Amino acid sequence: KIDPEVIICQFGINAIDLYKAKVTVPVFTFMQGYDASKLPYLYADYRKVLSDISNHKNFKLFFVSEYLKNVCKKHISDIKGEVFYFGIPVHVIKGNSDKGVSDEIKILQISRLIEKKGIFLTLGAIKILSGILPKEIKCKLDIVGDGPIKEDIIKMILEYGISKYVCLQGNLSYDQTLDLLAD
Repeated sequence: KIDPEVIICQFGINAIDLYKAKVTVPVFTFMQGYDASKLPYLYADYRKVLSDISNHKNFKLFFVSEYLKNVCKKHISDIKGEVFYFGIPVHVIKGNSDKGVSDEIKILQISRLIEKKGIFLTLGAIKILSGILPKEIKCKLDIVGDGPIKEDIIKMILEYGISKYVCLQGNLSYDQTLDLLAD
């Protein structure tokens, strides 16, 4: 039998299961995407339970961005939780506005290669961009990550004829990813 002193779960759905099981140890839940954006919009019962969880003494919610916290708050006005950044600190990355107008559009997508991350939409946008940009302006998409739809992504890149615009970086180290963000 496992007798934890603290439970850490990665999604709101997991917290609901623990809440219904009436666990008595502290539960820290990280709201990372769909559980903070789409589910509160779609399901009233999810909103109610998540509100109860966020106000329970044994439960603590953490949102991975201020944006997700605000999206969730639109649907659950009394939800409590803090923003806890982990991974790449995108909230402190400075833009390149001091470089002036560039002759290259650089796009960076960092995610697990799964359908709900919108990678196919990104590729569609690159296809459109490649067809309307003046020849003197270059476009480059770097995709950082790996996952089960990698082969489908490669196939779409080839079908769209955008391989000269797209670079699949694979999984990169933290420092390598920061370097891409700084570029």
